[in-house]
Amino acid sequence: MTIDDGTFPLLLKTLSDPSEKVVTRDLQLLAQVSSNSDDSYFSSFMVNLLSLFGTDRKLLETRGSLIIRQLCVNLNPDRIYRSLAEIFERDEVQPVNDCVNDIGSGICFNYGAEST
Repeated sequence: MTIDDGTFPLLLKTLSDPSEKVVTRDLQLLAQVSSNSDDSYFSSFMVNLLSLFGTDRKLLETRGSLIIRQLCVNLNPDRIYRSLAEIFERDEVQPVNDCVNDIGSGICFNYGAEST
């Protein structure tokens, strides 16, 4: 699967599905593809995810924490944190305070869960 083969946008769109189970399965698939792909795919995925959060505030508010927590469960939280930091540093997306706070809360939640 590649970023521009049509599957990737469909998987991102599925994150807005009303079923939490569908979203969780979608995230598991995205995580599996990301873990078996090169860093450029993962970076593109994260940029597109943040862009989606920026354009779909309802998704960020209702599912943002779930999405980040599930990604941290299925992928290395350090990789997610580093990727987000690099994206914000390069200003690839226009982060808003809520987005940064929600994402930070999701990552911190997972770090706390791992250390207990």
